[in-house]
Amino acid sequence: MSLSPAKGRLDAFAGLLGGSARTTQLKAMARDLNAGAVVQRFQVAENGDKTSDGGQLFLHGKHDLYAGAAQFEQVAELSPNVEFQSGEARGDLHRVIPRLRDDTDFAGEAAEWDGAIDRPAMKRDTESRHAVHKRMDTLLPELMEENADELDPEGDAEEYRANYRADAFSQASDELDEGALAADELDDEHPAVRALDAYIAEQGADRILLPSSCIEAAKIIAGRNPGATVDRAPGPGDMIQYVGDQNAPGQWPFHVATTIMTDESDYVTLENAAPKEDDDVSKLKLDRSWYFAMYGAAAEQSFKAAY
Repeated sequence: MSLSPAKGRLDAFAGLLGGSARTTQLKAMARDLNAGAVVQRFQVAENGDKTSDGGQLFLHGKHDLYAGAAQFEQVAELSPNVEFQSGEARGDLHRVIPRLRDDTDFAGEAAEWDGAIDRPAMKRDTESRHAVHKRMDTLLPELMEENADELDPEGDAEEYRANYRADAFSQASDELDEGALAADELDDEHPAVRALDAYIAEQGADRILLPSSCIEAAKIIAGRNPGATVDRAPGPGDMIQYVGDQNAPGQWPFHVATTIMTDESDYVTLENAAPKEDDDVSKLKLDRSWYFAMYGAAAEQSFKAAY
């Protein structure tokens, strides 16, 4: 749907001046006076389902994408490694099913990849990561106190805290390696272990393998090294990237994804990513945890806003 920043005020004013005909006239005036002010926003249902402004892309959850015939044409030759097959229908749309193309280097790598799940080893790694993150919570204020003389009392405490996160992480990791920090055994109901089991369960899904690195996944899908698109809506095959605040606690410092389909100014990516800094669960080199995501022209629906 298309919304103008002045829509609420215009509708209220039109009610005083004579109804729907006047509303139409006022909206036209707003468009004439504010070129580019009308911004498309894809629709989001209460359950999170997303429908593009043109109605040719529908996303349910992270893995159920449905698209129109024109969108399947967009991806027909998009990727040398991934093809997008048409599945069951949903009205005039069909489900998008990514499959690895045969006889490519990556298809061979995926076919030979063991992918065996060693839950005990992954759980021990999860417990270690959790111990490091827990230790960081006590190290951060200690480091800030030790360096209090260097801190501007009028400065932003949260910014200082973020600046010392890398030091805290490094020190906590060293303590773990040297045996000064012990990783507690976590029971199966602990959130970190539940997150691990949810990640393991995803690996049994009937989905293709992709690298668990955003850059590597984007390269496989697009068939080339990452590049950035700016100042315009990305088209099929374009890579988009966001470089965030390097000190933002717990987040990715950057993220890259490949656009696969578009509908007017809305677009869908196929992407994967490494764990965020605060995640206790490590990921496999290749996994099935990739996802589709829909973005739009409105600032709050942009790629940057999501990350």
